[in-house]
Amino acid sequence: MGSPSETRAGVDAAPAGEGTAHESAWERSQASPALVRRIIAEGHALGLHSYSHSRFFCAWLPAKVAADIVHGAEILADITGRPAPTLFRPPVGLKNPIVAVAVQRLDLRTVTWSCRSRDTTLPPLAVMLQRLRAGLVPRAILLLHDGHEPDRPADRQRCLAALDDLLPRMHALGLVSRPLIRTADGIALEA
Repeated sequence: MGSPSETRAGVDAAPAGEGTAHESAWERSQASPALVRRIIAEGHALGLHSYSHSRFFCAWLPAKVAADIVHGAEILADITGRPAPTLFRPPVGLKNPIVAVAVQRLDLRTVTWSCRSRDTTLPPLAVMLQRLRAGLVPRAILLLHDGHEPDRPADRQRCLAALDDLLPRMHALGLVSRPLIRTADGIALEA
């Protein structure tokens, strides 16, 4: 979760009940518990993304990776009053055997993206939209950020502008955003 104002603007842009997903480095979510509860109340999904969002996450030992994920999961469960999600996106999207061991021990499922805006490299909005529009296909997972890494501030207004373009375009293409859910066999779209 990014800054509360940017996350709030992103939630405002997505129609309630449409089920867009938000995942968070829960260290930042603690500052906005009401916003986290609003995300859930409006039918959006939350997933785990670590507590610290450390760039070194994938280099830690499995026990430290697991502890960081659990810490974030506990905060999320406390804020929402619900069990923590079982879907997880690694910080910076990096997966390796170390992260896999921790995720398996915690009985989580890893989710990444099919198309990303690469907004953390600060491209012009037109470049982001070109990438994301190409990825607007059934079952796609598009990645945009509403925040920034700790100690690396960045303007996310381009991401909000991208949503203003993409959401109507999705509907025109007959695409609807739906949350992912965990199944016995892996991951599926919520009905």
